[in-house]
Amino acid sequence: MTFHLRQGIKFFANNNIGFVAREITADDVAYSLTRTMKTSGPGSYLAMISSVKAVDKYTVAINLKVYEANWFFIFGGGMAMGAIQPKEWQTEAGMIGTTL
Repeated sequence: MTFHLRQGIKFFANNNIGFVAREITADDVAYSLTRTMKTSGPGSYLAMISSVKAVDKYTVAINLKVYEANWFFIFGGGMAMGAIQPKEWQTEAGMIGTTL
């Protein structure tokens, strides 16, 4: 499946930690989903994903292990437990494993 991100959408600025709002990119989406996949259990909706790849700045490709007719509902609805966060929040010292 290929998802095209809307250009110009920004993360919320959090002045308490010095984060300035910036545009959401495919790298953020791919990194967040891949990171969450590694920490999710076998019953997670993310267990259905075989790979996530940032194709370009605004395009994300997600490959599923098996066809699941309800995947869009599960992924986009209230059952989704993950969050897309700026990649640097997840990779900078002191922020790894923290949800803001």
